[in-house]
Amino acid sequence: MDAKKFNQAMDIMKDKLGKAFLAGSIWANVDGQPIVSYDPNKALDVGAANALFNQVTAYIKKSLKGANFPSQLNRYYMMDLTDNKIVIAAQLGEDFQWGMLIDTGQTTLGLVLNVALPEAMALFGK
Repeated sequence: MDAKKFNQAMDIMKDKLGKAFLAGSIWANVDGQPIVSYDPNKALDVGAANALFNQVTAYIKKSLKGANFPSQLNRYYMMDLTDNKIVIAAQLGEDFQWGMLIDTGQTTLGLVLNVALPEAMALFGK
C-alpha cells in the first residue's frame, strides 16, 4: 500500500475536475475500510459506500466469469446516476479500489475519461 500515491491520485482528480469531483475514497478490498478519502461536503457514508461497492464489484466479476464473457473487468466501471452524477469504481490491482463521485453538470465526460482519470490511473501503472 502506498498512501502517498493514493493521495497523489486523489489530488490529480481534484486539480483537473475542481468542484465537479464531489467525493472519492480508496479502500482495501479485504475489509472495505477507507485508506484515503475526500468528501468535503460530508455527503456520503464513505464506509458503507466502500463496503457496498466491494459487493457490487465482486458480483460484476462473478457475473462476467459465470456468463463466460470473453473479457473480464479491467480498469474501472461507471454508473450513470440521477442529477448529472456518475460513479466510477476503479480497480487498483487485486487489493484496492477507488470510488469516485463526479458531477457531470460541472465538467465534461471527455475531461474525466480522457484526461483526469488516465493521468491518475497512470500512477498505478493502469
